[in-house]
Amino acid sequence: MTRLRALASPLVLAASALVVACGGDDAPPPSTFPSAPLVTVESRDGKLSLSMWTAPEQPPSRGIVTAKMHVTHRDKGTPADGLRFAIVPEMPSMGHGTPTVPRTTEKGQGDYLVEDLDLFMAGRWDLLITITGEVTDAAVVPIDVR
Repeated sequence: MTRLRALASPLVLAASALVVACGGDDAPPPSTFPSAPLVTVESRDGKLSLSMWTAPEQPPSRGIVTAKMHVTHRDKGTPADGLRFAIVPEMPSMGHGTPTVPRTTEKGQGDYLVEDLDLFMAGRWDLLITITGEVTDAAVVPIDVR
């Protein structure tokens, strides 16, 4: 029995560490976004409308932010699916960006999830977005971080 206890103790500690280390993603699930977008902008060439929500709060506090982006064709008002995005966060007043590259995942019906958006300082950030796919365009989405 003592030997069993001696073996079980490290196993329990290892399992506990694994649960803590893999305890989940800090990014909120998409269902926790507010009902109204934080900002809506028109793309540079006027082809698209982009609305952006942030979570877990809006406006966001500094740190890693998860965002939902809804994209529609301006001429038809229909969701824009099948697009690809290169997003570069830039803080114009400080003259720098962030080394973290945000990941974008298409969710359908014009919705895209943006993860690993590292807005590490309070102040105004611009998301410089290059759009490719069925439509080629660009946009600047301003986000004021608390």
